[in-house]
Formats: sequence, structure tokens, C-alpha cells
Amino acid sequence: MTEARSHTRAGCLVHGQISAPELKEPIDCTIWDISYDGARLILPDGASVPDKIKISTPFSVQPREAEVCWRADGEAGIRLLETQSDRALAEQVRIAEESNADLVQRLRHVQRQLEAAEARMSAAAGSHAPASGRHGQRSTASRDRAFTYVLDDDARILVTDDDPILREFARVHLTTPSASVELAESAEQALDCLDKGEFDIALIDLEMPGMGGLEMIKRLRAHPRHCDLPIVVVTGRDDMSSIDLAYEAGATSFVTKPVNWRLMSYQLRYVLRAHRLSGAKQELGAEGSLLALTA
Repeated sequence: MTEARSHTRAGCLVHGQISAPELKEPIDCTIWDISYDGARLILPDGASVPDKIKISTPFSVQPREAEVCWRADGEAGIRLLETQSDRALAEQVRIAEESNADLVQRLRHVQRQLEAAEARMSAAAGSHAPASGRHGQRSTASRDRAFTYVLDDDARILVTDDDPILREFARVHLTTPSASVELAESAEQALDCLDKGEFDIALIDLEMPGMGGLEMIKRLRAHPRHCDLPIVVVTGRDDMSSIDLAYEAGATSFVTKPVNWRLMSYQLRYVLRAHRLSGAKQELGAEGSLLALTA
């Protein structure tokens, strides 16, 4: 596996499913540190896998046979076994990577536009500041930029996903001094959370046991209290039919797994600000109409 490590996609997280004759039912897992001949698996608590398994992902043409090389602390290392369909699978992986790379490039372009807009706003604010100390303020801001939070608006975020690892990553990466994150492992639990509290935005996985993400979105849009709630779909699928169904159900935006959490933070901030700006315009319009009627 050493030679293939030069091709490792470090930090790439993909949802996977493990199957084997010894297992009563498939086991969901998270695949990372992926190379062309193996990977590391993050297993659910208490899960145990046999020596010979089949592993599949959202991009798999068919499950791949693999051999478990090691096990430690809820993880396992696997070596992919040679099959006749290796070339077809390699081509499928290449296509999926190119598709995701294009999406990441578009999001990075949006990120650069947001940063440029922030820089223009900072420059405009600085032009009204006293001349003394301005250069010192700019150098301090430049030094501190790496430590700033993207989600700097007050927000309460609800994350709904049956993958415990993604839920924990969401809590770690999206929580800031002004943004809080609440987690739900099912659509049913999320709907209960929404009935009991107020949230500013919801992240919903499309594929979950029981009630799926599409059905959850439809129920929210049919509820007077949640019909305007911003909804970002988080999915392992990148085909247009799934995306179209999500938008038709009422989704506001979407991201694909594996999630780039920094870009996710920028997208959430954009969706939140756009939603709040739209609400403010509607309130101003209603006040203007009321004043016109009473004048």
C-alpha cells in the first residue's frame, strides 16, 4: 500500500456500507485516507467486521471485495482485492472525483467573491477611521484573519443526519461564539426539535432510515411555522435528479459529501443573510403599505 499512498486523497470522507455473509445486516461506516488499493474505515460504536468484507459507497458501480488488515479503537484498515471490474470502478471514481472537483472550484470561486466583498467593506469602513493608528489596525486584522469565524451572525442550526461521525463534525466545525448547533439522528427527532424550539436554518440528509430527507422537507414546507425555514440539503448523491427532487420539495440550497466544512460555513452564512435580508424587505414593504393606507 506504500506506493499507492502517493495518490492518497487525504481528508476525503465518504459514507460507506460494509456487508459480509457473517453480518446479519450491512454496517454503515465512514471511509477516509483513501488510496487506490485500500482505505481506513471509521466504524460505529461496538461494531465488529470479519476478515473478508464487501464495501460500497454512493459512487460504487458495485460493492468491492476487501480484506481487513488491522483493527484498532473503532477503526479498521482494508486492502481492496483485485477483481475483473477494477478498470470500470477506477473510471467511475475518476468521474466522481472530477465532478466533485468542479463543485469545489465553484464554491471556492464564491468564497473568493465573498472575501473580496468583505475586503471592500473593510476598506470603506477604514476610510472613515482616524488617520492615526489605521496602519496598525490593518496589520492586526491581517494577522488575526486566520482565527476569525465565518459564521459570525447569531444563528441556531439544526443538523439532521443518521451518520454519527458527520453529526459530530458538524458540531465541531459549525459551532462558533455566535452560532450554536443542535443534532438529530433522524427526521422524526428533528421534527420534534423543531416543534419544541426555534431554529434559523436546518441541514438535512436526504438518505436516512425511516422518514427520508425529502419527506421531512415536504412536511416542513406544509407547516405554517416552518414554511420559510432555510433548508440546506446534505447528500452523498450528486446526480441532478436528486438535486431537482430536493429543490422541488422546498430545499433552499445543497452540498454534497464529503463536506468541505469551511466552504459549508460560507454557504450557511450566505443563505442566512439572504433569508434575513428578504424578510427585512418584506417587513419594510408591509410597513410602507400600512402607512399609505393610514395617510
